[in-house]
Amino acid sequence: MKIVPWIVPAIALVLVGTWGTYQHQSISSLEAASAVLKTHITSARATDPDSGSLRTRPVAPTSKTEDMSPLDWKKIAGQLVEMQQSGDMRAMEVVGKRTESMSKEQLVAALGAISALDLPTESRERLEWWLIGSLVEKDPELGLTCCADRVQNDKSGMISLLCHHLGKWAENDPASATAWFDKQVDAGKFDSKSLDGVSRNRNEAEGILLRVLFCNDPAAAARRLSAMPESERTVALDASSLQSLGEKDQIAFAALVRSQAPEKDQAKLLAHQTYGDYAETARYMDRIAATPAERIVCIQETANSQIRRISGRTKITREDLETLREWTTAQAPASTDSVTGKALADMIANGSKQAFAAASEWVLLYNPTSGNDDVLTSFLSGIHPKDYKDEARALAEKITDPKFREEFLTKFQ
Repeated sequence: MKIVPWIVPAIALVLVGTWGTYQHQSISSLEAASAVLKTHITSARATDPDSGSLRTRPVAPTSKTEDMSPLDWKKIAGQLVEMQQSGDMRAMEVVGKRTESMSKEQLVAALGAISALDLPTESRERLEWWLIGSLVEKDPELGLTCCADRVQNDKSGMISLLCHHLGKWAENDPASATAWFDKQVDAGKFDSKSLDGVSRNRNEAEGILLRVLFCNDPAAAARRLSAMPESERTVALDASSLQSLGEKDQIAFAALVRSQAPEKDQAKLLAHQTYGDYAETARYMDRIAATPAERIVCIQETANSQIRRISGRTKITREDLETLREWTTAQAPASTDSVTGKALADMIANGSKQAFAAASEWVLLYNPTSGNDDVLTSFLSGIHPKDYKDEARALAEKITDPKFREEFLTKFQ
């Protein structure tokens, strides 16, 4: 990929300026960074005092000897830190041209040289991230293998780089990309070191592959899922890269979930597509022909999301809860009270402890009018037993059914 001179400092600016955020980003974040890059380039063109375009800006000539001399990676690592602080990219322009012209063999050698240097971990990872990004453009398999060698102990966002380019490779050559990924998994490069045994790196990469397959050939995605142990399918289908799909893809995704995911997880997976408002969720449920059980889970997901969003900005009002209850009643009348209680419990779980008293007031307002204890029991079911023991027991005393009352009093002992 040819990089013209005026792009080199802009790329470096994006790299160092957004470095910290790459640790937790997925493919959508990398696309956003690309948009930022374009903005920097446009701005630079418009404000350069010496020329109408940075493309024609003269670059100080360097001698042939300087061009061929080995790069001082330790010095460059220090320059990256300085540039992050100052935003001045000029020091990297010559280096950028040099790395652009390096062969894949030279880039691999440079990675080896960097790993042998006594550098701070963050500085070394920045350089590796930069060089591997160039290498994967020249040779996807080789570059991605270098990524995979580093993802287990890396905190620099290497998995985001890997997923981004793995997705691009899969779009052009899905067979080679999936074969490569499976080989790395078999070699243990995506094994988890966490106590729960879950490999988040593998799940993220698997999700990227599955999305590419799903969007281009749903049958191929189904075949890949069917080859997985059933216990792994839910995680793969719940990847962030498969959420927020378009309307047409939502229908195909629902079919994929119903045919491949364990039955107990299907409604939850379908509900994770509901990130809109009440009306959008209603249309979504109709679009995928949701079953009654699936509708209740989708309704609950949307209710939780809406109440959580409002409570993050301001206090919940009765009007907010009446809107929730009216919509829920129109969609699944029998679930209105339980949805209300669970949404208030979810608000507490994702908010401050001071929210409990306010939520309790809403529970006590709606529970007596419901003709049952669904608001109250659903609310208490969502409260952690170690939190608010005294307050929760006081609420549990108001449960009319002796059996349920005793169960919740025991829970909050």
